[in-house]
Amino acid sequence: TDNGISNLTNLKSLHLGGNENITDKALVRLTKLTNLTVLNARASKITEHGIKNLINLNKIDIKF
Repeated sequence: TDNGISNLTNLKSLHLGGNENITDKALVRLTKLTNLTVLNARASKITEHGIKNLINLNKIDIKF
């Protein structure tokens, strides 16, 4: 769920590609995942505006 994902604090890689149900709103929850280094958001509804929510994750590689 949207709320549950923020509890996965040791998560390093997240692949959301191909899921058109994922939007910018979900990215707000990811800001607590400080170990996240890879985010695949290809073919989703995530936009550059949503990616700005992840600015504190300075080691992240984002593909969209």
